Amino acid sequence: MKPPLPIFDSLEYIDKVDLSSSLPDNANVNDCQKALEFLNCYKGSQGTFNAYRREIERLLHWCTLIAKKPLIELKRHDIEEFIHFCQKPPKSWIGINKVTRFIAKEGKRISNPEWRPFVVTVSKAAYQKGERPNPKNFEISFRLSVEYSHLEHTQGRLVIRVTWRNEPRIDIVILLTD
Repeated sequence: MKPPLPIFDSLEYIDKVDLSSSLPDNANVNDCQKALEFLNCYKGSQGTFNAYRREIERLLHWCTLIAKKPLIELKRHDIEEFIHFCQKPPKSWIGINKVTRFIAKEGKRISNPEWRPFVVTVSKAAYQKGERPNPKNFEISFRLSVEYSHLEHTQGRLVIRVTWRNEPRIDIVILLTD
């Protein structure tokens, strides 16, 4: 499976995102536009922006390339499938180095083909002992609770609540209608 390319650039360049050049051919442009509108609400907080961008981008890629359905059609079981997918994504979706999402080329920002939605890392201590990142050892752990896969469709909103182990809960609320 060919790895997806990044959709959304860094906070510094988010206003200049050209969705037409960063989306897979079969992507739902409306979903990506709504996600971009959501991300624009978090320009004031780099950490929050980055966390939401990471999760939304993974979800959009999964919807497009794996589930083959738009956000508005997702049900609770779809989110559970997405979470299982994130726990064990295809090796082609896993990088061993953190790289920038977009690079400058001939005065334009283009998707970095080395970027991956997931990155496997090792601790500094393990690295010093000679251990290196290995995609075969990749696994994301989720805190198993009702909150991790909460999904609602109400009044044109998609609410996804994800709780990663040792991280605060992330509520992704995307307005799906105008």
